[in-house]
Amino acid sequence: MLRRAVNIYLLCTSFVLLSTSNSWCQDSELKGVVQDAANNKAIAGTDVRVENSQGKEVGKSITNADGQYRITGLKRNSRVNTYYSRNGYVPHPRGPEAVLLSDASNTKNVQLLLDTHEAVYWVQWSTKVKTAVDKSTPDKGQRLEQYRNVWSWLGASGLSAPAQGQAARGFVATAPDLLRSTELGGFASVDIDTLEKADAEIRAAINGQGKLSNSYSLPPDVAASIAANELKDSDPATRLQFSNEFKKVWGSSGEQELLFKLSHRPQVSNDTALDKYLGVAWAKPF
Repeated sequence: MLRRAVNIYLLCTSFVLLSTSNSWCQDSELKGVVQDAANNKAIAGTDVRVENSQGKEVGKSITNADGQYRITGLKRNSRVNTYYSRNGYVPHPRGPEAVLLSDASNTKNVQLLLDTHEAVYWVQWSTKVKTAVDKSTPDKGQRLEQYRNVWSWLGASGLSAPAQGQAARGFVATAPDLLRSTELGGFASVDIDTLEKADAEIRAAINGQGKLSNSYSLPPDVAASIAANELKDSDPATRLQFSNEFKKVWGSSGEQELLFKLSHRPQVSNDTALDKYLGVAWAKPF
């Protein structure tokens, strides 16, 4: 009787160990859809890359005409990071996005924003943002903070200055009383062609290929935002040198604005924040 009980115990233990082992050995797949955050259209041709926890590439794909991708042969129950890249869209890339491959089939849908000067596009997105903000709270102060959070993320995402200008115009048009006196209002007040030329001049100055000036009469906060975007991947020495040059043109207040933006840039790789700002489907203040 005792021997039989021991045999049953060993059999059950072996079954549990075998089941656990099999779950780790089984293949897993990752699939999903990449869409435009403003109009929900599929983004074809997006490069999707998967890396394991050691940073080694373990899978890749390109989205089809419907924005769909599927990557097979991944290790089940492993944690991976995914990256999404499409020319003309930001963030570029979007990632790392942490995914736990807990099932045989796992889904990760993402959204990207088009880096475009097209006004209609930004009206679409700003309208989505306004709808979400209005539903989230009746408090004007909280609404303003939400708009500022979204605007800060846009600047850190790598969006070009002209596209930011159109985005700002879309925001101000949807909520003029709330946003006209903010940095968004400053961006919205500058001509799009001027933003494009100023962006090129500031970029050239950062790269040592031109001289910094304010020939386009940019407000200090707008100039600081453009410069911070261009300096985001630069080394400390380059930032310090450019900050000194920036001060000569826009004064101490402009320099402080630039330094603040460089030290308070949101982490655009955080998937929770991205889903919040791109999906604009939050139900309460954040």
